[in-house]
Formats: sequence, C-alpha cells, structure tokens
Amino acid sequence: MPLPKQDSPARRIDERPRTYRITTPRRTCVVVELGGSGDPVKIKVSRRLDMVLGMNTAPVLDLSQEEAWAIWAALCDGLGAGGEPPDWTNGPLTAFGPDGAALPALPTAAAAEPF
Repeated sequence: MPLPKQDSPARRIDERPRTYRITTPRRTCVVVELGGSGDPVKIKVSRRLDMVLGMNTAPVLDLSQEEAWAIWAALCDGLGAGGEPPDWTNGPLTAFGPDGAALPALPTAAAAEPF
C-alpha cells in the first residue's frame, strides 16, 4: 500500500531589507546586506588595521542573488571539508533593519535556536 503524500508547508520568506554582521576573533568585520528576493546582495569585509589607519580599502562585493547562493554553496562545501566550524561562529546572527535596529521576528517564524 503506498504511503499518502502530504505537501510540506510553504516556507515563509522574509522580504524585509536586512543586514547581518559578524566579527572574527582578529576583529575583521563581515557585513552582509540583503533585500527581498531578486534584490542584489552586498558583502563587505572590513579589517581592523584598515579602520585604525583610516584607510577605506574594505573590499565590497555587489552580487546578484544567484552569485551569492553560489558563494554560499562553495563555502559550505569547501570549509566543511576542512573540519568543524570554530565556536565563535555558532548560533544565529541578529538581523538589523535599514535604521540599524534589530528586526523583530516574523509573526509565524519559528524561534531561532542554535544547531
């Protein structure tokens, strides 16, 4: 007897513009700016030494969504082959809105829990 098939619930997509920031132990700041689906993705890497010296040499990548997904896939596979992620990368990142304030969770979104 075949098992009944049930469609999985539709995934809730957050279309709000948002920014994610993470700082490495060496004080390099990585900032990712996202918009809605189809909007460009901006990734900026600011090194502490450059900021202290007043040099504005932080590389900025302006990417399409497709290019950002390709980088994500390559990093996941490439870094995953190198071992476990460091402890400082564990846990969810807070999303910030265009005004710099933390974005509240979507009403129907599941609570963020570290894996």
